[in-house]
Amino acid sequence: MKWFNNLALNKKFLALIISFGIILVLATMIFSIYQFSNFNFSKAESEASVAVNTLDFELTKYKERAEYFARIIALNSDVSAAVKDRNREFLIKKIKIMTEGTDIDFVTITDNNGDVIARTHEPEKFGDNISKQLNVKTALGGNQVSVIETGTVVKLSARSGAPVYDTENNLIGVISTGFALDKHEKLDDMKKLFDCEFTLFLGDVRINTTIIKEGKRLVGTKLDPKVAGIVLNESKEYYGEADILGNPYVTAYKPLLDNENKAMGVVFSGKPLKEIISARNSIIYAVVPVTAIVLIIAILFMNRFIRMMITNPVKELVTEGANKISVGEVDINIKSTRTDEIGDLQRAFVNLAENVKLQATSVEKISLGDLSMNIKPRSDKDILGNSIQKLSGTIKQLINETSELTNSALDGKLKVRGNASNFSGGYKEIVAGVNSTLDAVINPVKEGSDVLAVL
Repeated sequence: MKWFNNLALNKKFLALIISFGIILVLATMIFSIYQFSNFNFSKAESEASVAVNTLDFELTKYKERAEYFARIIALNSDVSAAVKDRNREFLIKKIKIMTEGTDIDFVTITDNNGDVIARTHEPEKFGDNISKQLNVKTALGGNQVSVIETGTVVKLSARSGAPVYDTENNLIGVISTGFALDKHEKLDDMKKLFDCEFTLFLGDVRINTTIIKEGKRLVGTKLDPKVAGIVLNESKEYYGEADILGNPYVTAYKPLLDNENKAMGVVFSGKPLKEIISARNSIIYAVVPVTAIVLIIAILFMNRFIRMMITNPVKELVTEGANKISVGEVDINIKSTRTDEIGDLQRAFVNLAENVKLQATSVEKISLGDLSMNIKPRSDKDILGNSIQKLSGTIKQLINETSELTNSALDGKLKVRGNASNFSGGYKEIVAGVNSTLDAVINPVKEGSDVLAVL
């Protein structure tokens, strides 16, 4: 700390202020970045949750719309007649006209055994039996149901099967309509809306996703086993951080339930953690330069303030006060208009100078023999004032003692001597010296007088 002790006062203040400022700024920034990161993480988690619930709601809407379109098509008399006649070409043409302008992805028509008469999405494929599909099986039993299930051609879809009756109210077939959930456009539209990644799993395998790596969608890749154990095996939702093929994400997973409320797949939404980190870094890159500029301006301002309010007044006290007084100069020019501690110090220096000046004047007069000044010490601890007062008193006493000797000698009282015991040091020696001088002068005179008296 020797180097610090050797610094000028304003530099010491600046060093302390800079150190404190840097510590304060760093602490504030670290706390703010920590809070901002937590806020961003919570926000991303909340957005992912909202997004995955919205996707789940969209799947429900797909089922409802599939049910509506299946019912409308099944009730059409032309369609009913064509099903009875197994007129495949007419069915395809008629249903395409009926579904034009809608976003229905496919319509499958079967007979009352579940054998496919026609498919709008693959017209050349027919004749196979799909009676095991839940929506078709239920419709063949005379009821309508909307489900999310797998199919022969479409891997996963929201489907609904409606029974078709002829004019005699005999069940003659099934109209199965649906929305293909493996079409990328559906999730891409959701991503644009929510700015989140989306994925649909069949079991633990991705069948549709917006996540792209090296230019390819990650279709066919598997779900993290840890998440799969929670969502698929336990049919529970999962929210939080998860690893997706080596990349951390803030995620929300929901089980995709079949009609028996068993998890047949997973609905996912999430945000890459790197986006949150990137947002945090952007804040750092924006805040740090601004903070540095503000800190520099604050330091310059504090430097000027310290010079004006502390350093310059202290320098004036040193140059105009302490240095001059230390070499005996008492004419100092210090003006004090402040009421703070610096002002008190300035006034103390002025009082000190005035006191020294008064005492110097007193000593000067004493040196010239003028003992008429009435010296009043400032206090009991005023050593110089008390000493000058004592000096003046001693000299006055010495003068009185000398005057008494002189007057006694003039009056012929040659035996009178000064009382040296009333003095000390050099003053005692002076009185003793005068007494010795008187003895040296008077004794021979006395002896001569005694001789003359004998003669």
